[in-house]
Amino acid sequence: MLALGIGLGIALLLVEIVLRVYNPFQSRLRGGDIVLPANMKYEFKQVNIPGLAQHIVHHKNSMGFRGPELDSAVEGTRIFCVGGSTTECFYLGDGEDWPAVFMQLMQQSGKPIWVNNAGLDGHSTFGHSLLLKQHILKYKPNIVVFLIGCNDVAADGLNAYEKYHLSNKKRWLENFETFNLYLSWKRSRNAATMGFGHQFIDIKTWPKADTSGWRSDTSGKVQEYRKRVLGLAEICWGAGATPIFITQPTLLAPGIDPVTGIQLGTLSFQGRSALHYWTKLHQYNQAVKGIGAEYADKIHVIDLATLLPSSTDNYYDFFHFTQTGSRSVAEIIFKNWPLIPHKK
Repeated sequence: MLALGIGLGIALLLVEIVLRVYNPFQSRLRGGDIVLPANMKYEFKQVNIPGLAQHIVHHKNSMGFRGPELDSAVEGTRIFCVGGSTTECFYLGDGEDWPAVFMQLMQQSGKPIWVNNAGLDGHSTFGHSLLLKQHILKYKPNIVVFLIGCNDVAADGLNAYEKYHLSNKKRWLENFETFNLYLSWKRSRNAATMGFGHQFIDIKTWPKADTSGWRSDTSGKVQEYRKRVLGLAEICWGAGATPIFITQPTLLAPGIDPVTGIQLGTLSFQGRSALHYWTKLHQYNQAVKGIGAEYADKIHVIDLATLLPSSTDNYYDFFHFTQTGSRSVAEIIFKNWPLIPHKK
């Protein structure tokens, strides 16, 4: 037992040394800090997910975001789009993620804006708060766009680590790369288990669930979410930026898929029906709309959850956009973009 313990200790020490010299596993959260993948290139091929390109190339710039470098920014029009995987659009190539398409549409209409996609897979409003403070505000944004909702509905399980760090605590184990690697693996596995991973969902063969009682399936955490959304707005206001909030759309919604004719609300998700999940997400979206109405002079809300059709043309799983869906999102945001006074 002693020999085994010493051997394991030596093995862990060697792994720690190797990871400190070269870590091939990209961890986006180390200790209490968000680590951005600056100057990264992701290139891969896929043939299993309809609605996506078979050859995908995805770049991160020197800031760790998607989009043009800061030196090309037009004065007074710096926009950062913040969100989780539905903002990052990891499996859409360069120029196909909705922030990039939105920038193209604005420029074509004669509005020379600069947009960066600061979406990070798995992040909720907990992580967005850290991202603003640790990275985005130093670039002096004029507008920050938030597409939020689904990761906050799952925040208790998926993002407990983020909540832990907002209290500025730190475990001594977080000083070790091996421990941070384990946490990254655990978060990734939790996301996949909870149905938030990237995968093709064939709703023709997907299991169905009982929808009984879906109208009364409520969440007791909406008020906490509302406070966090207002917290994001206050961070933006303090930096002289205008916040724009976008409600979270999903394929898990009432109605019939126009492509397959299947009742979407009966699809099974996390052991219950899509309607049960939609009811909770709808409450979160309504909270954002309520904030927009209450602070109409300082906050703008685009109700994407209502405006984007729930169709398998737009989604390759329950949340993530196809190429068609991404363009539809950008067009909706473009058409509903508020008139924001220029701030010098």
